[in-house]
Amino acid sequence: MPRKRRLLVLVLAALAGAAVVVLPALAGAEGTPTVEAFNGSGIYSERGWRPASVTIAPGGSITIANPTNVAHGVEWVGAAPSCNGTIPVGKGPGTSGTQWSGTCTFANAGVYVFYCTVHGRSMTGSVTVGTPETAPSAGQAPSTLPQGAATSTSGSTQTGTSTTPVASAPLLSGSALKLAGGPRASSVRGSLNVPAAAAGGKLEVDLLAARAVLARSGGRALTPVGRTVRSSLPAGVVAFKVALSRAALRALHHHKRLALTAKVVLTPRAGAAARLQRALVLRS
Repeated sequence: MPRKRRLLVLVLAALAGAAVVVLPALAGAEGTPTVEAFNGSGIYSERGWRPASVTIAPGGSITIANPTNVAHGVEWVGAAPSCNGTIPVGKGPGTSGTQWSGTCTFANAGVYVFYCTVHGRSMTGSVTVGTPETAPSAGQAPSTLPQGAATSTSGSTQTGTSTTPVASAPLLSGSALKLAGGPRASSVRGSLNVPAAAAGGKLEVDLLAARAVLARSGGRALTPVGRTVRSSLPAGVVAFKVALSRAALRALHHHKRLALTAKVVLTPRAGAAARLQRALVLRS
């Protein structure tokens, strides 16, 4: 074989080998899900992780990032993956930051739950590694969601609630619940993203206000000012409306604003109930 032809064959072989090495690496990078922190705007702003839940194979990785100028951090509940980069991982508001990103690798199958170190359980995310059938018992996967810390947003407050077993209660993140004042602030309208595990169950929404605001004795003690119940829930986004009581409407008209606490209870047909609590302010 002529020398020039042999050189050409060697060059082509080298290029083919490089392609074999590089292409799988690119394919792996493209298949890595990204979970990002986001912040809403306005009185009834929402904060959360987008998407709030992802599913990967055992040994897979995800990218977790906070591209915003609002401080967020990551606290793993129970089992934790191996993370690198600039992700602030720990406990409490002191473990947080802005404009960070990193990669977490999950060696074992299971459900991994995390929430923001600043905004508590109202900003919860989850990573399912493998399929539900291959997920391990509570000895390897997180078994509870601890109480989250309260956080103030622009005109509203999001508050964590009591511990709820993951294994027996539907997993709810703060971003699953949306609330806003209805027309002429005579009601509160909202929606809840009902997970498949709670389909067919019941939704209860209670609105509470301070007794002092309603010109009643009791100071800061809360009293009911609205309630709605929905049964036989479908999976997916379920809308609801809670009308305000006459006392609440009078207080809103008098003060031009009314601070409310919304307590949401989602009860599946079998298993424990999941709870979310949110504070909001109506303005007339």
